[in-house]
Amino acid sequence: MFIRFTGEIVRSPLSRFVVVIWCFLVLVLVQSYTASLSSLLTADRLQPSVKDLNQLLKGGDSVGYQKGSFVHSLLSHRTFTSEKLKAYDSADDYAKALRNGSKNGGVSAIVDEVPYLKAFLSDSRYKDEFEIQDQIFRTPGFGFVSCSFSFLLTLQEKTACFQYLRE
Repeated sequence: MFIRFTGEIVRSPLSRFVVVIWCFLVLVLVQSYTASLSSLLTADRLQPSVKDLNQLLKGGDSVGYQKGSFVHSLLSHRTFTSEKLKAYDSADDYAKALRNGSKNGGVSAIVDEVPYLKAFLSDSRYKDEFEIQDQIFRTPGFGFVSCSFSFLLTLQEKTACFQYLRE
């Protein structure tokens, strides 16, 4: 096997080795340049379309929240109309609504408590598709009550409470 370079035959094994290494380096550089260029061209497209609640409010988009949560009153105080607020029961409902989008009967964003959103995103079905935005609202009076430590509850009430927490 002979390698021709500018009309001359490369016969020395050391020269062949250098030419092969040189060709490999050129290939790596070209591939690296191509990858960098394509990442530069597509990086802007990966940004989320919704930045904050004010953008949703101005755009007239629908916003979802967990059914029975205090978030409904929080959003109502931010001047969202009742028609634009939609309550959902489960993570599957969240995902379906977000996939549909506000224009197709769903929502553009879900507003919920951070632990619930982290639990939603920890599911392998949703973690690559959705993300939490940086904007976190501080609300006064948030607390946690556990029914398992109450001595005033009957056994039947404790069983019902544990059943509710499992759901």
